[in-house]
Amino acid sequence: MKIKSYLSIAGAALMLAACQGASEKGGKSLADIPNATAADSLIYYFGQMRGAEYQREAERDTTLDTDQAKKAYVQGVQAGLNAAKANDEAYNRGLFLGMQMAMNMQQFKDEYDVQLNKKVFVESLSDAISADSVQDAREMQKEFYRIMGSFNEQKEKRDKEAADAALTQEAAKLKLAKISEVLYGEVTAKNDSAKIKTGDNVVMEIKLSNAGGKEIEAPLPSRGKVGARNIMAPLNDALTALKTGETGKFVTSAQALFGQRCQQLGMKPADAVVFTMKASVAPSDEAKDNTRKVTELKVK
Repeated sequence: MKIKSYLSIAGAALMLAACQGASEKGGKSLADIPNATAADSLIYYFGQMRGAEYQREAERDTTLDTDQAKKAYVQGVQAGLNAAKANDEAYNRGLFLGMQMAMNMQQFKDEYDVQLNKKVFVESLSDAISADSVQDAREMQKEFYRIMGSFNEQKEKRDKEAADAALTQEAAKLKLAKISEVLYGEVTAKNDSAKIKTGDNVVMEIKLSNAGGKEIEAPLPSRGKVGARNIMAPLNDALTALKTGETGKFVTSAQALFGQRCQQLGMKPADAVVFTMKASVAPSDEAKDNTRKVTELKVK
């Protein structure tokens, strides 16, 4: 249990060891460490791996890719290691929870615009620890999720309002016509084929970018049934605006396309998402069977 609880702390400690002594302009190479032992090399390469992870994350989040951010990150790692106490498991467990809660509270403030009270948390924690009996966890969870539900409803409402406003502004900038409440667009490559409709099985080619033209990598379906739940609303709306084989240019919001998952993809709910789509109705099983029979007849 102890090892499992401190895996994250151990990771931070190892990276700190690799980063200590680093200058503002950069760290040291392994060759610059005098009389490096095997343990020094082990820790050094672990630090390099964790540094590479940071670099990859900074490619997605440019706020991390500044000298100031990198310096602050290393200082935070150093502070975490220096705060731990040797041979004091209870203190270190509390330290770990405190660090987690500090980050969670900041994230809560950013996402919900609500400032959680650190003093209330510590007082409630102390009360629970000193109580004569353990309280009913189910009742506490019930109340916790009830309140969280109301915060989520308020957040979703704010996100939608901001996303709708930003989408309208970006659509006007791109001079795209309104197709639905969550989509604006135009057909850029037209033809005289049949209109795509709800219920059709389709094959899609989709390319996403942000308002600045930078490509967005995100999991999207490449085929499916129009109107199905696994195809996001903006994509369904785009499909029914096309004929089979046509291509269109569209704009929607990250909130409409990805919901709360947009933050996992490095986007804010109000960010505009521009995409091109080419879609074709896939042959039905009956049509495929008929084609196969005709082919077989020709072969005979």
